[in-house]
Amino acid sequence: MLSRMDSFEKLKTFLMITTLLIILTFAVIVYTLALQNNKYQSVSENLATGYAKMLSGDMIGLVELLERAEEKNFEASDLWGI
Repeated sequence: MLSRMDSFEKLKTFLMITTLLIILTFAVIVYTLALQNNKYQSVSENLATGYAKMLSGDMIGLVELLERAEEKNFEASDLWGI
């Protein structure tokens, strides 16, 4: 009877350690995925910001060309640049 209790205690300890390792592994995986998601999110935000700046620069340039064409009463040479 004593050996049965001893083996039960060993099994119980083994299961507790295994369960803790599984939980810790899962926590590390979730943490790693969260870090990767944050990194990819910042990359996509930087790309979006860059494209927005490029687009606004193009729009500002277009407005300047339109204003210049309007000053010259919309001559064909000024409209060609647009």
